[in-house]
Amino acid sequence: MAEWNAYYQNEDEEQEQEEAELSGDYKVSGRDSLVFLVDASKEMFIKGEDGQPSNFDMTMQVVRSVYTSKIISSHRDLVALVFYGTEQSKNPRNSFKHVYVYHDLDEPGAKRVQDADALRGEKGARLAAQALGSGETSLGDALWCCANLYSDIKLRLSHKRLMIFTCRDDPHGGDGARDRQARTKASDLKETGVLIDLMHLTKPGGFDVSLFFRDIVSPPEDDGELGLQLEPCDKLEDLQKRVREKKQRFFLFPFCHLLVLDQIVADWLRCCLGTSRT
Repeated sequence: MAEWNAYYQNEDEEQEQEEAELSGDYKVSGRDSLVFLVDASKEMFIKGEDGQPSNFDMTMQVVRSVYTSKIISSHRDLVALVFYGTEQSKNPRNSFKHVYVYHDLDEPGAKRVQDADALRGEKGARLAAQALGSGETSLGDALWCCANLYSDIKLRLSHKRLMIFTCRDDPHGGDGARDRQARTKASDLKETGVLIDLMHLTKPGGFDVSLFFRDIVSPPEDDGELGLQLEPCDKLEDLQKRVREKKQRFFLFPFCHLLVLDQIVADWLRCCLGTSRT
């Protein structure tokens, strides 16, 4: 483990030295970035049929899985977790109500895996209700907040992607002004190179992407990539598969290997804790 840590430390130092030699306000890097934008409305916490986990629970399992794979495969990538439709507000400069930045854009680490894990299951739902709550929704404000997260990063990132997880196809309940604001901010993000994907989840009555989200998401990058999917995800396996298919370059380890990844990370955490005590 000491050799592994030393390898990454030397690799990081060399890359930071190369970045420091570049002129200008921004540094060029080979890092990818991913923002999870997650709906925290009450509808997300409704359990599925036959004991299936809630949409929120499934989303947190996916977030944890991605954090885990990032630590192993591409630990210098940047990942963020942002909730919208919350009662509480927490974001840079506290500019936006009902938007909660749980993790800002930064490298994944053991603490973030633990944070995501704590939001899973019934205990996680109670923690989310206490820490976040459910309130009004302005997806435009949430997208604006995400744009600020990107603007605060002084790196020219290789790829920028934002994934929206929600079970509500009409998040503003027909409020035309909020719909227009969200479309405007989505357009602004896409103009800066951010790819917006929709990970829509099942709800009673189905999910109609044409109501609102068709104008929010980015078109496919190429003929080989899936575009906007019409059918919502109703199982964890479906959601994991859709996230993985969106771009293989973000997830070098397939989700079917997560038990192995979890064991690797668990061993790594135990080693780190043991080292810190010596």
